[in-house]
Amino acid sequence: MRKRKFPAGVSRQLIDEVIDGLMAISLAHDQLSPTQAGEMVDLSSYIRALVTHIAQPHDGLAVEVQTDDMELGMTHAVPLGLIVNEAMTNALKYAFPTGQGRILVQLLNEGQSEAALIVKDDGVGVA
Repeated sequence: MRKRKFPAGVSRQLIDEVIDGLMAISLAHDQLSPTQAGEMVDLSSYIRALVTHIAQPHDGLAVEVQTDDMELGMTHAVPLGLIVNEAMTNALKYAFPTGQGRILVQLLNEGQSEAALIVKDDGVGVA
């Protein structure tokens, strides 16, 4: 990967954040399924793929994903993925100084046209 050419520190961190954001968009596109209503994203598959990708390089991390079956149009699924990406990235960056911990990601159907996204961890908390 080309990011190895950059000096360690802020530059690499910024590149990693951009790559993760692009991956969130790419995964949403991969999850598209044409339906009668247009291009819809299976949110359960999308969130699971996204969380798995983000957590993959972190061996000491246990990640659990709980999602209800839902679909959402691409224009709304991508921002949702970027929110999950940001919440996971922040947890990985700040909550686990020992590299060990647990993150729970839930996407729950709350009724007609409403859902709840919950991303929580058992890390050190707000300092």
